[in-house]
Amino acid sequence: VCADRWGRRPILIGCSVLFSIAMLATAWSHTYTTLLICRLVTGFGIGGSLASFFALSAEYAPQRMRAGVVAIIAAAVPFGGILVGLAGPQIFAQFGWRAVYVAGGIASLLVCVLAFAQLPESLSFMVIRGGDPVTIKHILSRIVPMSGDIATATSFVTDEEIRSGTSV
Repeated sequence: VCADRWGRRPILIGCSVLFSIAMLATAWSHTYTTLLICRLVTGFGIGGSLASFFALSAEYAPQRMRAGVVAIIAAAVPFGGILVGLAGPQIFAQFGWRAVYVAGGIASLLVCVLAFAQLPESLSFMVIRGGDPVTIKHILSRIVPMSGDIATATSFVTDEEIRSGTSV
């Protein structure tokens, strides 16, 4: 719902920053309650970012490859857990358990910076919301190199609708 209202990109980046900061805060938790809250916030951030990432990836994937792209992304989540499971014990053994969360939080924040710099907004979201045609043309030209320039008066349409209200 939030991504439909404010865009996939800001929700994805915002949730990623949220879980990265919560992961870093986990390293400085000194009570069970703060540890629990930090891990809970981390989980909410991961959940929000994954939902937005799935939506954004599905929108940019070609129709014939959409299910495969989403499946690969879904498989990447546990693969990331495996990588952390392999690297975590080495970090833990040398620096303690808190260092695992510091390393994860810093790595996640670096990915957030990269996403902020390079990740485009959803084309359908921009078209539905009447986004800047020049920005839409620029993103389209990165996906499909166009021969010649698109006319300035070009308008973009999509078969998606603006949804009003809130769904549960």
